[in-house]
Amino acid sequence: MAYKVFYFPGRGRVEHIRVLLHEVDQPFENVVVKRDELMEMKKQGPATLPFGALPIIHDDDVVLAQSNVILGYLGRKHGLAPSDPISLARADALCFGAEDMRSKYFGVFGDDSETKMAEFVETLWRGRWLPNFAGLLELNGNTGYFVGDSFTYADIAVWDALDGVLRYVTHASLDGFPTLQSFYDSVGARPRIKAYVDSRTD
Repeated sequence: MAYKVFYFPGRGRVEHIRVLLHEVDQPFENVVVKRDELMEMKKQGPATLPFGALPIIHDDDVVLAQSNVILGYLGRKHGLAPSDPISLARADALCFGAEDMRSKYFGVFGDDSETKMAEFVETLWRGRWLPNFAGLLELNGNTGYFVGDSFTYADIAVWDALDGVLRYVTHASLDGFPTLQSFYDSVGARPRIKAYVDSRTD
């Protein structure tokens, strides 16, 4: 049975899950939830919507919530997870770090977005996130991955967060961070990920 992935229209906090499922060639049903449908789901309580928010996935009769928990679960289930506890903890930390950055960049849209984008790029993006992600990549021995010597769900989490900023935030780039640029390019060139990204309309 294919997974069911529930989220609003757009990428948001679910896109790294979709990317992972495409990478492992796992069929899934992408269920787009509108506001009135979300209200109905909330009325049904935590058996339907565990924390009153999206994304969630259905794996047969099991409902899983919290995007990074879902990502880690799928990574472990489909062979994209490190094998030892320390590496797993590092992978999870990278996922939550990527989510921290994503939460910050979500805040640049809306009123006065041009000013907010410029401030984000000059401060948090270039002053915090790029140096730290580049440093963590290098601390892993320049393997091209963030944890160990193989591709994991942590790489997908970081790549998707970077991709969101690079696509939607004006003047964001990876200039001056060649190892991070190489990482971003290599993940984006993975055949199944590239095919999925090329098929997106947003």
